[in-house]
Amino acid sequence: MIFYLSQWLQEQAAGTAWADPLSALRVFRYITVRTAGAAISALILSLWLGPLVIAWLKGLKFGQEYLDRAQEAGTMDNQVFTKKGVPGMGGILIVLVVDLTALIWAQWNAFIVLTLVSLLVLAALGFYDDYKKLTEQKSTGGATESLKLVVQFVLAGFI
Repeated sequence: MIFYLSQWLQEQAAGTAWADPLSALRVFRYITVRTAGAAISALILSLWLGPLVIAWLKGLKFGQEYLDRAQEAGTMDNQVFTKKGVPGMGGILIVLVVDLTALIWAQWNAFIVLTLVSLLVLAALGFYDDYKKLTEQKSTGGATESLKLVVQFVLAGFI
């Protein structure tokens, strides 16, 4: 969005008194500038949205109540870390931040679109897996391995 906005502003200002002051917007043509901007934006968005998403997921009670496998085996008796109360589906934050920074900073082409489609498909698969783990009390397996493999192969074939 920033790339296209800067290009549009320069085109509109061509031949006017604004052309020289807006010539500094040419810096957004460089991928290094957009990459640095995306990294900084992703950090700021993660720090800003992280606590909000975590609080939202805790409010929805999207957490798993189980012992860690090492605790079940008895090898971590004195360990103070536990996964109880930690909300699942934290990948929502990662997908949201990556999508927003791509929308803001990327110069759109087929590779960007394929990358974001892949991210969304795999995030949807992860969401389904976590949702199935949280809603089915009988098993904690989530989505079957064959379903995960089929979705990944179909996605790879599409790409």
